[in-house]
Amino acid sequence: MGRMPGVLLIHWMYGTAMGRNTAFFSEVEKQLDRKSVILPLGRSGKRSAGAAEILTVAGFENVFNVLDGFEGDLDGNKERNHVSA
Repeated sequence: MGRMPGVLLIHWMYGTAMGRNTAFFSEVEKQLDRKSVILPLGRSGKRSAGAAEILTVAGFENVFNVLDGFEGDLDGNKERNHVSA
């Protein structure tokens, strides 16, 4: 799996059970200020919406969820990565 240079990787949820990272907020707060532009990104955009919401409620001013995620919408076979990815 690749990653763009300079991008922070801070998990909001993790593992097959999608447990929440209880240190998420403190990890973000250590590395970014409240005026930083933050673009939570995940596979479909659903879980990253939760990350965006908690950061916005916490006072981060420039948080924008990537709506369709990096794999895009479901196609006719209910698979991702074929439409809008």
